[in-house]
Amino acid sequence: MGQVVRRKVIVGPNGAIQLVIPELAPGATADVTVRVRTTGADESGGFSRWIGAAEGCFTTAGEVDAHVRNERDTWRD
Repeated sequence: MGQVVRRKVIVGPNGAIQLVIPELAPGATADVTVRVRTTGADESGGFSRWIGAAEGCFTTAGEVDAHVRNERDTWRD
């Protein structure tokens, strides 16, 4: 894998993005990926917003504790 250079840019008129990266060699080939950042409430939370969101997942520590206790009780039988 080659060198990775990360830059934050502002999208200009007509969706134009300009990158000036002096450390790159003239004539080199580069892959460019654009990730558009959103603003507002949707951006907060990161991965933690997914914890407990799927069907069958525990949403609290109390639910996990109760499940583990029930499982341990079945081991004693």
